Amino acid sequence: EDYLFDEELILIGEDGANLITRTKKLAFIASGKYWVNNHAHILKPINGDIYYLCELLEMIDYSIWISGSAQPKLTQEALFSINMFEPPIEEQTQIANYLNQKTSQIDELITKKEQLIQLLEEERTAIINQAVTKGLDSTVKMKDSGFDWLGEIPEHWTVPKIWHLIMMKKIEIQDGNHGSLYPKQEDFKTEGVYFIKPRDIRNGGVNFSTCDCLTLEHAASLRIGFSKPNDILLVNRGGTIGRMARMQSIKQSLDYVIINPQMTYIRCNEGLDSDFTYYQCLSDVFQESLEQVKSFGSTFSFLGLSNMGDFPFVLPPINEQKDISEYINKKLTKIDSTTAIVEKEIKYLKEYKTTLISYVITGKIDVREEVLNEIT
Repeated sequence: EDYLFDEELILIGEDGANLITRTKKLAFIASGKYWVNNHAHILKPINGDIYYLCELLEMIDYSIWISGSAQPKLTQEALFSINMFEPPIEEQTQIANYLNQKTSQIDELITKKEQLIQLLEEERTAIINQAVTKGLDSTVKMKDSGFDWLGEIPEHWTVPKIWHLIMMKKIEIQDGNHGSLYPKQEDFKTEGVYFIKPRDIRNGGVNFSTCDCLTLEHAASLRIGFSKPNDILLVNRGGTIGRMARMQSIKQSLDYVIINPQMTYIRCNEGLDSDFTYYQCLSDVFQESLEQVKSFGSTFSFLGLSNMGDFPFVLPPINEQKDISEYINKKLTKIDSTTAIVEKEIKYLKEYKTTLISYVITGKIDVREEVLNEIT
């Protein structure tokens, strides 16, 4: 209901890890009606172009002026002690205008490439959804699946629930140790048997570099939760419920890892292709099933093993499962390759933008000559 300022001013972060990491902008322009708390320095240019000065302040390395170890801080006294160069105002304006134009062009290109990645991700999802629910033969006779969100499936396919697959020994599902068997903080080591938590699931795989470890003796004493390569890992509770990963080769002599009770492994046996099962778990059908059957605790969502037994599972004959897996693998390999190229291009564009700003701000690129060249 109130405000301190109604003008363009430069704000610089006063404390916090970003003073060192610089993962976000540190100096930026605020405008309109706004309030500033005590965690930012407020600078008002007396002379000079505010956009030029903001970019100049943003590119400074403040690390040598930072005090405090637990909480990095840039005091007002330290900020005032920093020397800055000052081109003529007319040249500052030229620099600001030049950068606004060039960085806008770069940002527009980055946005288009990010949109392309989004389209590739949508294509990836569509390929998986179509293949695991409709198959590869568009001429096959279809039938109603019995589930609204699944629609029609090939006539010779079945849709058993997961508990039925468990009874047939086609699939195994298990989470980690609960209660008194759950390791205490002092039990975790830097080496030993990997202990997988939801935080360790990244980009469809396990990031072993972030995993805690247990001694071999401690791991052997546990009752359940021994996950092996090719298992499908599912986060079963909390904010990342439904996140999936494939257990890849383990970088140690053992052929298993331990998962905590917030993780569930799905292991395929004879008659169920592991790749096909993984892709079905990634599909919208599986995720919709998850939404249908998961229960909610007081503070976070939870997917129990008993609930997972009610999941419908689209089941083609084993030879079709393998054909579908091979088809999806080929398609996704091409998509992933294109995505990697586009992501690399985005990275280069962002680096080019940073370098361009630095060179123009410091005069390594003379915008007066650039502007003159463009005019001529």
